[in-house]
Amino acid sequence: MIEAAGPHLKLLVAISDWSKADIVVELLRRDVLLHYQCKAEGTANSDILDMFGLGSTDKFVSFCMTLATDAKRLLMELAEAMSLKGKGKGIAFSVPISGAGMALHRMLEAFGKEMGDNEMETPAVKNELTHDLIMAVINRGYSDDLMEAARSAGASGGTIIHAKHTGHDGPSRFLGICAQAEKEIVMILAPRKERNEIMKAISQRCGAKTDAQGITISLPVDGVYGLSEAINQKDEA
Repeated sequence: MIEAAGPHLKLLVAISDWSKADIVVELLRRDVLLHYQCKAEGTANSDILDMFGLGSTDKFVSFCMTLATDAKRLLMELAEAMSLKGKGKGIAFSVPISGAGMALHRMLEAFGKEMGDNEMETPAVKNELTHDLIMAVINRGYSDDLMEAARSAGASGGTIIHAKHTGHDGPSRFLGICAQAEKEIVMILAPRKERNEIMKAISQRCGAKTDAQGITISLPVDGVYGLSEAINQKDEA
């Protein structure tokens, strides 16, 4: 059974150089029931590398699901462990989950009680969301074109995860479009006020009717650490 997660569950994402991978894994292993890691690539130019520490090739991406009561604390601990309050060694952010299976709720709630977190109150959520996570799925080999378009609309940089389209063997056709199996997922964390222009630029350069055959979505982000223009959540938030 699926139920609305409302404010109860959140997805935490941490992106860093591999030098921070062990630190992030150890922190999450101690405090989070479900967490997943994968290898990715950074896209930022040298200026962004100097500013945010996000321009090197190999990246470590960690996804974890947690109760909203724990999300703010975990984000702050990730920021401290990854030194995100300094010059910048990566980014960490949270995304509200709108729906999840009841079994997942029960697992996370049971884990929280086991860890002694059941007495914590749900933190207040800011009404204004300042950032969005833009995610584009494109044919492999077009990430440079996508990032060139995104930067022209104000994006600073992105992270690329290699993926594969499933459900068929080899290329398939739908509405006259040949869908290639090898894909790239490009994640861009952007200020909300720049979201529409960035997505428009991506669609024009790498949309479904182009060789890149891109599909782009955005997700609300309600907590951000590691970007100088971001609102690094204050303790009282």
